Amino acid sequence: MIALLLLSLITLAFSGTSHAQEKERGFFQSSRALSMGDAYTAYAEGFEGPFYNPAGLALKQELEIKPFDVEVLGSQDFALFGKGALTNLTNLSNLMQEISQNGGKNYSVGLSIVPQMLVKNFSIGVVARGFAEGKVLDNGNLDLYSFADLGAYAQTGLSFGGGIFKIGGGIKIIDRAELINEYTPAEYVDSNLEFGNEWREGLGIGYDVGALLTFPVRFLPRFAVSFQDLGGTKFEDQQLLFKNNKSADGPPGTIRQRVNVGFGFKVKHGRNVRSHFMTELKDVSNAFKSDPYLSAADYIHAGWELNVRDILYLRAGANQGRYWTGGFGLHVGGMGLELASFGENVAFKGNPRVDDRKFVLRYFLKF
Repeated sequence: MIALLLLSLITLAFSGTSHAQEKERGFFQSSRALSMGDAYTAYAEGFEGPFYNPAGLALKQELEIKPFDVEVLGSQDFALFGKGALTNLTNLSNLMQEISQNGGKNYSVGLSIVPQMLVKNFSIGVVARGFAEGKVLDNGNLDLYSFADLGAYAQTGLSFGGGIFKIGGGIKIIDRAELINEYTPAEYVDSNLEFGNEWREGLGIGYDVGALLTFPVRFLPRFAVSFQDLGGTKFEDQQLLFKNNKSADGPPGTIRQRVNVGFGFKVKHGRNVRSHFMTELKDVSNAFKSDPYLSAADYIHAGWELNVRDILYLRAGANQGRYWTGGFGLHVGGMGLELASFGENVAFKGNPRVDDRKFVLRYFLKF
């Protein structure tokens, strides 16, 4: 029965056509996972697991509640955090001025707040975030991509065969406002543009499912597969939180379905000291398609995490087959402070590669 279910999911995953979006972001990417090359499908543990593979909820874990978790993201220069950049997430004119004065470099800023509850076999959570990314092009125009999300999820996982095989699934609801546009100097210099006038807003319901196979041998090797946004998460044009009567018509772009396959294992170095090694191939259905600017290597991710007594964490990896990633975490009691850095390609789909490096600062409370 389980094999038949997985076969049906795989058939669905590869039978659909790929709808190219200019640019898109999924429900959430954790800074912890990104510091490990975003190779988290086979790891799938902790509060980050539900965003990558719901089957991980069937792993052994006690009740944890995380009422406060904030991540601040910036690109190019860590000092960006001290320039009042976060206020630009609510002021489009100021954001454009900041980008235009940034010397033609890639400019990114983001803020995420993610409270969650986690217990064996079940998790619920809320995601509130804003993000903006832009650059002044060679022709003087300003290329801008921005979105604001308010969403929630509920997921469950089950274990079979004495914990060897696990499956999971869940639902997520997202209200998203999205802006993808290119502005001329006449439009962005001394402009009075407002996000509420430019965003497209919509409500979407998406589904994630996953499976995790752990072999009861040395190093506990794991094989995993996750189906994110099964069938694609489509948005219905609605004005709920972000738009006004002058807003652009139409919903945000669909979040494409992705099939990710991962492998990992664990090494114990001593008492309460262990490493996790992970690798995965993301978006399998598109990884081997002909693309003038991408190859299959761009879909490969790898990561490592060293855990010392659940207090100190060191992380490193490779994102999109070529960008180094890294970070560390310090967890004391119910508080955690983490720093992550990762590189990625920020080009619009079907365009030459544009490299960018981002930094994320995270602080959370849990009990």
